[in-house]
Amino acid sequence: DKGRDNANNIDLNRDFPSVNLTANNQKLNSAIIDNKQIPNRFNNLNSKHLEPEVRAVMHWSIVYPFVLSANLHGGAIVANYPYDINLENKDGIYSETADDSTFQMLART
Repeated sequence: DKGRDNANNIDLNRDFPSVNLTANNQKLNSAIIDNKQIPNRFNNLNSKHLEPEVRAVMHWSIVYPFVLSANLHGGAIVANYPYDINLENKDGIYSETADDSTFQMLART
């Protein structure tokens, strides 16, 4: 999808570091998920592997921390929650998040 690529032909939507793997590993090991901050290893603004646009968004997120955002997509009616990737990698399986009741309430408002 060329609409998401930068001048270096990098898909910026896929270049942003993901904390989902860490969260899912914690779920598998029944650990408490720290859902309040991004782990430091994902916050390395000096990484040579980050595209400039990704680094800028990460810096902005650190300077202006927020706890809620919205993302609008056309097509199907769906609500995605942080850390809601299912561990079985199958469609139609509900994956509860650390703040599940809050996200369900927000999705219904």
